[in-house]
Amino acid sequence: MTSMERLRASGGAGKLMALDWSARYMDNRVSQWKMKGIEEVNRGPVVICVDVSGSMIGKDNTIAKALTVSACKVARKDERPVRVVLFSSHAETFDSPDYNDSDAYVKFLDTVATRFSGGGTNFDEALTKALPAFETGNDYEDADLIFITDGCARISEQVEEAVRKSKEENEWTMYAIFTSGGYDDTLTDIADKKWTVNSMNE
Repeated sequence: MTSMERLRASGGAGKLMALDWSARYMDNRVSQWKMKGIEEVNRGPVVICVDVSGSMIGKDNTIAKALTVSACKVARKDERPVRVVLFSSHAETFDSPDYNDSDAYVKFLDTVATRFSGGGTNFDEALTKALPAFETGNDYEDADLIFITDGCARISEQVEEAVRKSKEENEWTMYAIFTSGGYDDTLTDIADKKWTVNSMNE
């Protein structure tokens, strides 16, 4: 059974373009790109915050989920754990299963690829959920953070300070990926690297 068939069998899988893309990616049936011009990043665990608010509906959601599934697949190949925080006005956290359990991993990818909350956007909620992962002694203490959004929200001063303190104490890096042209300055101020991805051809 192919990855697409397994994903379809899990129920409700055909509703998002991102699911089809992720299944083709899992079956090695899409083109892949190599990023150039940046320094080598850490090979530790990964924490991914993904915006699933109402403003992300359509193309932005497809891009965000495709990037998320891609990162999960790379992490699994390298035997690295992944924590995905899906956020809108509230946030849900999903940890990757054992990389040797293919069926469980497909179910994990199905969940993060198809789940969409809609509604408002709360960066504070997403970051508050993510920060405990970086504390010493946790499975994700050597992780870095990928934050994917269209940028339609702001970070409070209190949470911004908490992020800066955590980065300094736990030495992690934050990568912001925007799915549309507008940056949010409170997010770009605390991100170490940032990109805009407007389509899957980039």
